[in-house]
Amino acid sequence: MIRYCYRRILLAVPVMIGISLLAFILGLLSPGDPAEFALNQDGLDAPTDAQIAAMREELGLNRPIYVQYFGWFVQVLHGNFGSSYITGKDILHELLLRLPVTVELALLALAIAAVVGIALGTLCAVYKNSWLDDAVQFLTNILLAVPGFWLALLMILLFSETLRLLPTSGSESLRYFIMICTPNTGHPVLGVF
Repeated sequence: MIRYCYRRILLAVPVMIGISLLAFILGLLSPGDPAEFALNQDGLDAPTDAQIAAMREELGLNRPIYVQYFGWFVQVLHGNFGSSYITGKDILHELLLRLPVTVELALLALAIAAVVGIALGTLCAVYKNSWLDDAVQFLTNILLAVPGFWLALLMILLFSETLRLLPTSGSESLRYFIMICTPNTGHPVLGVF
């Protein structure tokens, strides 16, 4: 068992490197120039080419892409996530600022997934091969085929915009988390079957 755990941890390393590389590449492919964004945040509406070149030099954006990636990767391994090109704030601080709400959301989604998944799994086991079992399995297959983001958009449209029952965003009370958690729990709940 311990050997299995070690193997799984070792397999996670290339996956994490691949994810970091993909995120880095997506950041490079995103529209706009970070140097220009940084200058716009400093109050310059139309920075000159010389100002943009100086900012690219300051941010290290004129180095080859592989040098930028490895420099960034080494800094991340040392716990330095850098600072935002746009706001100039420390990224680790920004992540830690949002961590409590993220953990609250994840725990609530996990709780909903566990309660609904166990309840539906128990019902399907008790009423095996009945219309209820067939209906739950049919619904499960349909919802597994629907991407979570699409389900979330449909739920926002129905429950927030059309029926005006739930808010679209916020974190003041449990009511605000229902719309966020429900589409995110669909796939874990359905994975029980």
